[in-house]
Amino acid sequence: MNGPYKIGTLARLTGFSPALLRAWEKRFGLISPQRGGGRQRVYGDDDLVVLRRVRTLVDEGRAIGEIAAQGRRRLLMDADRDPASLADAGSAHEGAGAFCQRVVDSALALDERQLGAALDEAFATLGADRAVSDVIIPAEVRIGELWEAGQCSVASEHMASSRFLHRLGGLLGSAQPGNGSAPRVLAACFPDEHHQLGLLIVGWHLARHGVRVEYLGAAMPLEDLADACRTARPRALLLSVMRRQLFNRHQRQLPRLLSGVADRVYIGGQGVPPTARTGKRIIFMHEPGAPDAVRRILADLRRA
Repeated sequence: MNGPYKIGTLARLTGFSPALLRAWEKRFGLISPQRGGGRQRVYGDDDLVVLRRVRTLVDEGRAIGEIAAQGRRRLLMDADRDPASLADAGSAHEGAGAFCQRVVDSALALDERQLGAALDEAFATLGADRAVSDVIIPAEVRIGELWEAGQCSVASEHMASSRFLHRLGGLLGSAQPGNGSAPRVLAACFPDEHHQLGLLIVGWHLARHGVRVEYLGAAMPLEDLADACRTARPRALLLSVMRRQLFNRHQRQLPRLLSGVADRVYIGGQGVPPTARTGKRIIFMHEPGAPDAVRRILADLRRA
């Protein structure tokens, strides 16, 4: 596809909202419109190349201020090269709470366009780490609280979850190591478990540290999971369970089905009771959050 492009087309090809593109044009000069035949603003192939480079850097955790400081010429020059090793995003930015509220409000209004625009701006402004930890996670919690209080519809909850999972799936895909010798793990949710957010976040952080994460998704039957492990031969298996009743329903099958399918099986999530006892291969994760779980798994993989 070749230019010129209208701003709506540019937005569709890059994943950034038209409002965000206009703001960047005015503030940073990253894109440079011309006038088409009808005097409307249109953009060229170089604008698309620049924005796709910006998309890559944003998804890898850079904030838009850092990216724009490189300048349009540098972004064009780097667009055809593999991205270099990137430093962490710079100093913290304000506004995570406002982005979170916009996400929640958009979900309640069933306005998917505005929800997507709020996430685009959060990632571009805060960087991926803070957008996930300070926007997506608290928004998911808040929407769940509103649903339990009868103030949020199932449709709104599903819309928000779908957007969150899509964004995190993209982050996981872009973070996967290209090294064929990277340690390999499989990640899945318990049978009948559909809450994937925490597992995807753990998988994303592991991938950023050089672990190849094969993500199998929600509601995996244990028998099929065991077969997948025998086929893929992963170093570790990650299982997530958020509901205690699901853990209780399936816990007796775990040793028989999962013992020996991987060096270690890690089971984490709110559904794991504090009394669950870790064995030699099956390890229950009682740590309070994703960073602790990631540190534990990485340490074990390095020792193995």
